[in-house]
Amino acid sequence: MRRDVVLALFLASSSGLFAAVGAYNWMPAGPTKTLVLKSDEPHIPLTTVVVAKKDLVFGTSVSQDHLMEAKWPSENVPDGSYRTINELFTEQQNRVVLEAIRGNEPILRGKVSGPGQRATLSNMLGSGMKAVTIKINDVLGVGGFVLPGDYVDVLMVVAEKEAEDRKKPKKPAYTDLLMERVRVLAVDQLSDLKLETPKLGQTVTVEVNLIQAQKIALASTVGTLSLVLRSTASQNVTDKGRRMTVSDLGDSGDNAPQATFQPTNAVAEEPAEVPPSPGKGDGGLVKVNVVRSVNSSEYTVTRTKPQN
Repeated sequence: MRRDVVLALFLASSSGLFAAVGAYNWMPAGPTKTLVLKSDEPHIPLTTVVVAKKDLVFGTSVSQDHLMEAKWPSENVPDGSYRTINELFTEQQNRVVLEAIRGNEPILRGKVSGPGQRATLSNMLGSGMKAVTIKINDVLGVGGFVLPGDYVDVLMVVAEKEAEDRKKPKKPAYTDLLMERVRVLAVDQLSDLKLETPKLGQTVTVEVNLIQAQKIALASTVGTLSLVLRSTASQNVTDKGRRMTVSDLGDSGDNAPQATFQPTNAVAEEPAEVPPSPGKGDGGLVKVNVVRSVNSSEYTVTRTKPQN
């Protein structure tokens, strides 16, 4: 038994020796070289930009817990952004959200209040723009689907009215396209752009210029204002709206002229005189009464026998 153990140890050590010698001979002589692959992609310099950790709604008081510094390409830093959180609070400690900010979105100067500013609707207005309120209901406000941030067209609807002189006909009802692509700022007192559920309101505040504000103020006293919700992707303003009246309700949209029956009082030409028949007396003549429109004429014609 002891001899078998000695033989096994001898064979194991011999195999190990041969393996070591083979590995030594296989390794190249001299110092080894390390191959380093270089990437063709250029190195992009980075900086930091202050972003929101989560969604921030209008009127939220901004604190450092709401923010973080994210890496951003140095060449594409958004205008009005902040590099560090300390820089954001250096000008003013009390910052308020003026426009809804999504998570991971950079904090821009136009979306948070500056020194001496409050979270008011006036901060949301563009340069030279005004805010005017339109009275609506659940129908005129598109069933509550008009929300802050949407764009609408404004229609003026004027109902049929009695003329001052009763002998004159009534003034027909009509509707005009008052203005197109008007931005909605608030529904009632809610101006949160993150509002996603329909809101049945009594008023809608829109952003317009001075001329448009004057039109809305005057139109609200003349008729009823109605809103038409439009796609946010639609940037076109047609300015081709025409006045629509009750007679246009049956219009299929084809503007080609259509023939219309016109009554006439035209009278047919008088027939030629009929020579008297050669019969005795007037037994071969018959009197015929012809009515044209409202005029009646009497004619004498010759009686003829029917052909068999």
